[in-house]
Amino acid sequence: MGSIRVQELFIYPIKSTQGIRVQEMELTELGPAYDRRWMLVGEKNEFLTQRKFPQLSQLFVEFDEEGLQLFTPSMRRIKVRVPTTKERIAVKIWQDVCQAVPADAEINQWISELLRIPVTLVYMPESSQRQVHESSNSGLSFADTHPFHLITSPSLIDLNDRIANENLLSLCFRPNIVVEGDFPPYDEDQWDLIKIGDAEFRCREWCSRCQIPTIHPFIGVRQGSEPLHTLEKYRLWKQEIWFGQNMILVSGSKIRVGDSVSVTTRTGKSLAEVQG
Repeated sequence: MGSIRVQELFIYPIKSTQGIRVQEMELTELGPAYDRRWMLVGEKNEFLTQRKFPQLSQLFVEFDEEGLQLFTPSMRRIKVRVPTTKERIAVKIWQDVCQAVPADAEINQWISELLRIPVTLVYMPESSQRQVHESSNSGLSFADTHPFHLITSPSLIDLNDRIANENLLSLCFRPNIVVEGDFPPYDEDQWDLIKIGDAEFRCREWCSRCQIPTIHPFIGVRQGSEPLHTLEKYRLWKQEIWFGQNMILVSGSKIRVGDSVSVTTRTGKSLAEVQG
């Protein structure tokens, strides 16, 4: 295997909205600092995502000196600050229920106008508790299942080569970390403990893909069945489509674009091998 390095880094401050490309990333047990600490919930306080509201990909987020700014191609900017209220509400994400702080009414009204339903933007305070399942001691933000998600450029290139007239962006898969290098596509299936710069990560499981990669990351509409249609032909196992790795942090506090990546230990079989 040749050299491997970090190609891209992304943070998603609000779950299921636009990501922010960064040059360096602070690391926490819950995931990248500022990643998915905010989330949208509906009237029953259950989480909302692009799976049902693909227009959320049109909700852009930027950092400023005091917090966040939200905007869309057609709506004015609005500032978002970490709530100082002591109010807490119970919110549900998948099977987990945790405590969150609701944002100001003006912000919620602004986002409700975008989605055309009543929604509440909520923030996960430090006191809130959520854990990665599957016998892990790692905490978790509002990310689906794991604090960090990694994909590789060789695998994405291979996928694009299999789809006619398609050039999928890495953002379609909403990764935190994209790595490139001289190694075979899907070699990451067998990565176990990896080192990125001075940080170490444990690859916990392959990432099961939902419908979100079929949504254009900037237009906000579904574009047919790709890439899932193609992935299903060769990345299907146990009735799930797999692409990328879900990881937890072992040690370290920061990684940067260009950092070297090394595979310290490898695990069992690749997906192609378990498919038989």
